[in-house]
Amino acid sequence: MKDIGILKLLCETTGVTGHEKDISFIVKNIFEKFCNEVRVDDHYNVIGVMKAKLKEDNATSNGKPLRLLYTAHLDEIGMVVSEISTGGFVKITKIAGVDPKTLVAKKVSIHTANGNIKGIVASIPPHLTAGEERNKAFLFEDLYVDTGLSEEAVKERISVGDIVSYEPSFETQGMHMASGKSLDDRAGIFTLIKTMQILKERTFSYDILFLAAVSEEFNSLGAKVGAWKLEPDLCVAVDVTHAKAGIGETSDVQLYTLGKGPVVCKSPILSTRLTRGLIDICKVKGWKPQIEVDNLNTGTDAFAVSVARQGCATALLSLPLKYMHTQVEMVHLGDIEATAEILAELAMQSSMQIRGYL
Repeated sequence: MKDIGILKLLCETTGVTGHEKDISFIVKNIFEKFCNEVRVDDHYNVIGVMKAKLKEDNATSNGKPLRLLYTAHLDEIGMVVSEISTGGFVKITKIAGVDPKTLVAKKVSIHTANGNIKGIVASIPPHLTAGEERNKAFLFEDLYVDTGLSEEAVKERISVGDIVSYEPSFETQGMHMASGKSLDDRAGIFTLIKTMQILKERTFSYDILFLAAVSEEFNSLGAKVGAWKLEPDLCVAVDVTHAKAGIGETSDVQLYTLGKGPVVCKSPILSTRLTRGLIDICKVKGWKPQIEVDNLNTGTDAFAVSVARQGCATALLSLPLKYMHTQVEMVHLGDIEATAEILAELAMQSSMQIRGYL
């Protein structure tokens, strides 16, 4: 993939839930290469608009132009400083879905008012632990960060409430894979950018809205306020779902295959007609759709968009991803390409087809 550097930049930039300013302005700069209008709102959502290129009759019953929204979330999981302990060790707790057992002996960055400080989540060597201690499942109260600084220096430079993130990481694996932190959901943001690249060379009859939303990992704040402002008629949310890893898998969890294209979700909160339309597009593009069944609200921004204002016909496409909510999340680059092609194909459909999804 020739523009893999964009995905690398997205993944290596910090944007923990509630602290997305830096990643927001990077995404804004990229969106500006493709969109007619781009803005960052008060919450650091990034909104881009690609204006319709054809003057087909595309109005809804209220006389307003049809608005098709594509959204993915900007934020990533992370931690926060909860205490400065004796000896200058830094206690942390989670923001969103961080599993403490994935943190032991890992590098982190503490984001202070005066710059970043690197640290290591301390671990006790096996030589110094008893048998039962070695088998203990770590909790956050068992973890502390060692910055290498004295207690005095730590208290001077680090404050309770400072954000803690995974050390930036991204690399390609094999011929088609990429791994690193925050591919949930920077891979989704990259999918939106790839969709823009395709649509820049194509014609379409609708204003295409792109929302890079904040705070999905916490409460979907970005999608709630973004969809409220934008009032879309149709929306496709792009997120990630669990891929088959081949290890430690149980039969009661739905898992999907990397490299086979996006996963289409079926849920009571999603539009049956729009979901069926995406399945049809997958088939036309040569992808046999993988189907995910969710009997709740999908756990993504799709729910927030679907109930904003008067409601919006919403569908969900997910990229299969290994090792979710770790520093080594892994995706197949071909799945990103396929999802972008499907989104672009939807945007280029005729007015009659699009109206059929409402």
